[in-house]
Amino acid sequence: EKLKFIKVAEDWEAESIEFSPKQWADYFKTTRPSSTAIKIISVSNMLDEIIERKRTRKRLINNFEVTSKGSAKYYATLKRHLGEFTTSAYNKALSTYYFTDLNSQFVEDFLFFLKKKAKENNAPSVPRAYLTVLYGLVYYAHEKKLPGSDLSIFATTKNQIQKNETEPQTISIEVMKKIENLDRSLLTKNECEYLDYYLFCFYAGGMPPINASYLEWTNIDEKCILRYNRFKTGKKAEVPFIKKAFDIAEKYSSKCFNHFVLPIYSHKQISEDQKIMKLKRVSIHVNRTLTKVAELIGYDGKITWYSARGTFITYMVKKGYNAFDIAKMCGNSVMAIERSYFKQTDHKNILDEMNASF
Repeated sequence: EKLKFIKVAEDWEAESIEFSPKQWADYFKTTRPSSTAIKIISVSNMLDEIIERKRTRKRLINNFEVTSKGSAKYYATLKRHLGEFTTSAYNKALSTYYFTDLNSQFVEDFLFFLKKKAKENNAPSVPRAYLTVLYGLVYYAHEKKLPGSDLSIFATTKNQIQKNETEPQTISIEVMKKIENLDRSLLTKNECEYLDYYLFCFYAGGMPPINASYLEWTNIDEKCILRYNRFKTGKKAEVPFIKKAFDIAEKYSSKCFNHFVLPIYSHKQISEDQKIMKLKRVSIHVNRTLTKVAELIGYDGKITWYSARGTFITYMVKKGYNAFDIAKMCGNSVMAIERSYFKQTDHKNILDEMNASF
């Protein structure tokens, strides 16, 4: 009997068929897989496949060739977390796991492991983030029709995967006016430039910092319409390029490399990795400058470079623009704009208006 199982394993290996221990044990209960059948891939190997694909897959965004290296890092970190988890919780190497070995208890145990790790490192967003990435892993496997890739294993933890309803990063237009009118003699020359990057993103339709860094004059047509595709989602944004945005761009035009609108990149940042690292450094300086600005204007809240986006959208909502037009200007979905920004909270005002109307 033992020799029969050994022969089966040897035949499968000769045909380059990957198999799990369970499939091997159940061989004589089921039909034998052929070389044309769906190949079995371990969890670890599936992660490696996704990581490699995201690192090397190229997309064309606003005439620039970019990859999904940022997303690849999430899957690489997931692999490290899973390896630590299976070793500490089950005393088994991740390399021995197939999707048939994953069930709801595995997911719940992994979530507990992540929460414990998050508490130790003071990183509350880690559990949801990497449970979501795990869901993405199983989803990829499900799309490849790999045995055992069952999304129902997340049934008991689904609420942990969904994003928390958080308020968008935004400041009031009154605070923005104070920033605009700040006495710039209180800032250094570099800080003035970093503040201009923030204001530019606000004036340019709440443009994300990464898009501002890659923005070229070719994105602006003769009718002063700015068009670009968001790096995060690929969605197209189309917004009027107003004079305040143009004035900031014009101020730094002599410093800009090639056709860039802002002088964030130079001849030293040619590769994608070099640009990523430069933008990270600039972001730190912009956010530090905004912290100083907040103190100077007497604002208690936190202001970040990315908050220019939420502030623009909030301002347009208050000006009476509809969700469709705002979504078009920002490169967002109408549903996302409605869910996050169109929230009626002034119940007293609504009551008074309805009493007057009916």
